[in-house]
Amino acid sequence: MPNLWDHTEPVRPGVLQYLSVGCTTRCNLACTFCSKEGAERRDLDPELLMSNVRSARRKGLEKVELTGGEPLCYPWFSRIVEEMVDLGLLVLIVSNGTLLDRRMARTLADLRVGVSLSLSTLRPERYDRMARTTGGLAKVQQAIEALREAGYSRDAMPVFAIQSLASRETLEELEALRAWAKQHGCGFILNRPIPVGGLKAKNLLTGQELRSFLGESAEVPFSDDAACNRLEVGCYLGADGIVRPCPAIDVGVGQVGERNVDEIWQSSEQLAAWRGVHAELEGACGSCPHNRRCYGCRAVAFATFGSRTAPDPGCWRFSP
Repeated sequence: MPNLWDHTEPVRPGVLQYLSVGCTTRCNLACTFCSKEGAERRDLDPELLMSNVRSARRKGLEKVELTGGEPLCYPWFSRIVEEMVDLGLLVLIVSNGTLLDRRMARTLADLRVGVSLSLSTLRPERYDRMARTTGGLAKVQQAIEALREAGYSRDAMPVFAIQSLASRETLEELEALRAWAKQHGCGFILNRPIPVGGLKAKNLLTGQELRSFLGESAEVPFSDDAACNRLEVGCYLGADGIVRPCPAIDVGVGQVGERNVDEIWQSSEQLAAWRGVHAELEGACGSCPHNRRCYGCRAVAFATFGSRTAPDPGCWRFSP
C-alpha cells in the first residue's frame, strides 16, 4: 500500500485534498531530534479546528493527518477523530506510540484510522537517550502488537507503518528496522530529517548513503520510490492557528479565525508558489529527469539554503 502520509493520488489541481494538523505541542517525550523543540505549550481550539475541517470538506478535502507534539496528548483527540471520520474523511495520525494501548488500538481500528509510529532504533538504551525517557522502546513495541491484534496491516486499511529517521546516529540500524517492520506486518517509511530544532545538519545522511539504503534502482530519494507531493495537495495548520506549506517549513501564510484554511489555500500567492515549485527548481533538482513527479524534499532544501527553489542536498544527484 502506498505511503499515505507523504503521497496522494490522484492530484486534483486547485483542491485542498490533504490537511496536516499539529493539534497540540504537548508531548510526553522530549526527543533530542524534535523539530518543535522549545515550542510554547499550545492546543488548537477544537471548535476552530472542526469548523475549518467542515468548510474544507465541502470543497473537496479528503484526508487529515493529526500530529503534534503527540496527538494522543490533545485533550479532544478522540472526539475530533470521530467527527472527522463521520464527515467521510480518511484520518491519519503520527504518534510516538508510547501512549497507545489496546483499547485505543481497537478504537482506531474501528474508525479505520491510519497509524504511523515513530521508531528509529531497536536498542532500548539508545531509544531512551534519544527520547529522554525510560522504557520507551518496550511501550512502542507493545503498541505495535496492540495494533496488529486490532487488525492493522501494511497492505490494507486500517494501515500502519513505522517512520524511521534517516539520521547518521542510527544509520547502521536502518536495514534492521526495515526488516523488523516487515516481520511485524507493518509498513516502513524512511523519514527524511529536516535540520531544524534539535536535529543538526551534521546528522543527516549523505546522498550516497541514502541511495545505498534505498537501492541502486531508486529514482527519487524517498521510500518505495514514491515522491512526497504534500505541497501539491495540502498544507499544514499548526497549534498556533497559523497555516504553513508543510509541517517542516516554517513560513506562515495565513491565520485561521480570520479566514478558513480552504480560503487561505485558494487565495495565498505563497502557497500557490510552493505548489508550482516544479517549474522553478534550481540546480540538480531543476535538471533532474524525474522533476515532474519529484521536487526532492523542499523542507530540507529550505532549511539548508533558505530558498524555496534550491536543490535537495540530501539527494544523490546533488552537487555543491
